[in-house]
Amino acid sequence: MGADLIGPFRNATISVLSTMAATVPVPGEPRQSGDAVHFGAVTGLIGLTSPTAHGNLLLTFDEQSILNVVSRMFGEQILAINQEVIDAVGEITNMVCGGAKRELAEQGLKFDMATPLVVTGNHLELLHISKSRIVSIPFSTPEGKFEVATTLEVQD
Repeated sequence: MGADLIGPFRNATISVLSTMAATVPVPGEPRQSGDAVHFGAVTGLIGLTSPTAHGNLLLTFDEQSILNVVSRMFGEQILAINQEVIDAVGEITNMVCGGAKRELAEQGLKFDMATPLVVTGNHLELLHISKSRIVSIPFSTPEGKFEVATTLEVQD
């Protein structure tokens, strides 16, 4: 996956968290992972599909990071991962994917989104079976660190 395809996910992540949590995430350098993603404490996952492309988007947060982000979103201190945090991660994932979808459509790549799935638990690993590699972008905020990982396989 090239920079032209990862850029919309980076841009949407910055936009969503800047708007929803009043924090500006600073992206690190994109990197290709192997065929596995190591989860943080809470991870949102959403599938992408079209007749010409398919893939996944994952947003994975360590515990302190997501608690601080959701606290900023709700305007009150959230001290533990609970259903509100899980729902917020699902909504953030959906919004990031929607923003990326709009930008990719401008490049001529249109796809549909599945319903987000949210997974909790530390040290989980998702194995990815596909021809495309996982491209991930680490982000840092004053609230902590998180990572966006995506695969997008475009058929010729």
